Amino acid sequence: MTIPDLKTSVPSNKAAEMLAVTLMHIGDLCRRKKLKAEKVSGIWFIEKTSLAEYKKLQASLPPRGRKARMLK
Repeated sequence: MTIPDLKTSVPSNKAAEMLAVTLMHIGDLCRRKKLKAEKVSGIWFIEKTSLAEYKKLQASLPPRGRKARMLK
């Protein structure tokens, strides 16, 4: 078990804050390989570049669900 480099990755709780989503959603994204991540001792460590790419992608998509209805 190796500890990820904290210069290039962040723990899941910090990633959730950065993306303004729940910790459960971050775990789901990691399991579905939407984020480049490594699990160490039960904690996901996500690459900062992967977070930036995901955030950029989400910003380019139109709102869905409740957000879309609120904008109408």
